[in-house]
Amino acid sequence: MRGLIAELGQLLGDTDPLWDAFGLNAPGAASTPDAPEALVLTPGGAGTLHADWADARRATRYRVWVQVLGVDADFRAVATMTDSDASLTGLPSGKTVKVRVTAANDAGESRPSAEVEIPVP
Repeated sequence: MRGLIAELGQLLGDTDPLWDAFGLNAPGAASTPDAPEALVLTPGGAGTLHADWADARRATRYRVWVQVLGVDADFRAVATMTDSDASLTGLPSGKTVKVRVTAANDAGESRPSAEVEIPVP
């Protein structure tokens, strides 16, 4: 794979759109990541939810945002990670929460994923 990337580096410009056609990030692209998609929440133990989402193109990290309905006026960031899944702990049992995820890289942060609403066990 590294050999292919090295050869493409000799054949393509740093911002050539063909990098995307190969499923690779263009070396000269300073674009923010795509918004994460397919966010799925699964109940865990008391006060815990598991979140999983599809990898976002160009993302190097993700932020998970939670809003406890009836408690929080807006979303608040609760976790930052490099993987496309997270265990959210310490949530108030019996409350309903909304969760969304953003992707980020050195160029900035994506728009948020679709919000998912779920009661906390």
